[in-house]
Amino acid sequence: MLENQVSFCLNLEKMETKLFLVTEIEGKGLGCVAQKHIKRGTLILREQPCLLLQPGLKNTKYFDDAFHGYEQMDNDQKDMFFDLANCYDGQIEVLTSYLKENPKLYAEDIAQKVIQITDTNGCHNGVFLETSRFNHSCVANAEHFWNEDVNARDVRAIRKINKGEEINVNYIGLINNVHRDQRRTALLQSHKFTCFCTACDLSEEQLIVQNRLCDEFRLLDEKKSIQAMMNVRHSDEEVIYLKELYKIAKELHIFRRRAILEKIVTEGFDAACQGYNTSCKICNKPNKSGNIYDSDPTEELVEEEKKTGFWKDVCNFAKVGLEISTTVHGPDHSETANWRKRNEDPVEYHKEENKAHPHW
Repeated sequence: MLENQVSFCLNLEKMETKLFLVTEIEGKGLGCVAQKHIKRGTLILREQPCLLLQPGLKNTKYFDDAFHGYEQMDNDQKDMFFDLANCYDGQIEVLTSYLKENPKLYAEDIAQKVIQITDTNGCHNGVFLETSRFNHSCVANAEHFWNEDVNARDVRAIRKINKGEEINVNYIGLINNVHRDQRRTALLQSHKFTCFCTACDLSEEQLIVQNRLCDEFRLLDEKKSIQAMMNVRHSDEEVIYLKELYKIAKELHIFRRRAILEKIVTEGFDAACQGYNTSCKICNKPNKSGNIYDSDPTEELVEEEKKTGFWKDVCNFAKVGLEISTTVHGPDHSETANWRKRNEDPVEYHKEENKAHPHW
């Protein structure tokens, strides 16, 4: 009797300290709802995979790894595993052939479910029993990533989440092909559902505005890519493109913060640093007559303004990068520590990075 009371108290304490509750969500099945107000940047969940696996082609190694992971689970984990979503309607034919050559001690329908559930819920590094419960939204209020510092998957709030609000993550986080129909197609192919989040369930007027922003984003990204292919890197145009891409990404709200950090902000910081360093060399380099500038008196002013502009961009990108990294990675993560260094001494950090990666 005493053991039951202790067990009940421990379970109650766990429920009270947990930030979310898995419950039925209308039209979605099970999902996660905040049990209290959650501040931006809060660690909502840190979880080890119940089944360690790199998603990929359905070949012998994939099946071997999946079944090995399943067989290592305890009974409680297996019960939770079989409760996860399964987007398959029928059998996986290639698995049927595999099972003929590699029979299991459990029934074939169980083996089929193991792979179906693994394929439905698997992300990089495997299947996560609790993380898999978070439903998708193109405008998610939380974000998950594999935290190499602690070898676990973290879920963090990327904005304030109110008590009783559903906690969502973005399953795709596309940078390219961002139109609503493209997002819906990607989700239908990978997760077998049509998205009706607030970024997808739009009026005609709202959709026109979103599509215009998506087209502007794509066009700017193409211009930036053309510059890269022509080796016209780290120019003031590149910095302008990256600043505009960041502005549109913020307005659209449909990208993962980590994608913005890696694909826009980091590139923006590097390009602005290189531009600043180049301007410094031009401003300080004397010509044959011993003067820094020739006959045009405005040349000095133009270069000094360029240098000032680049420095402002360096500082802005460093500040934004630190804010995003602190939110999605946490204040103690190694990536956040790097952004802290970028803020403290941008030029020195960029110089050291160029030494470490001279091909950049």
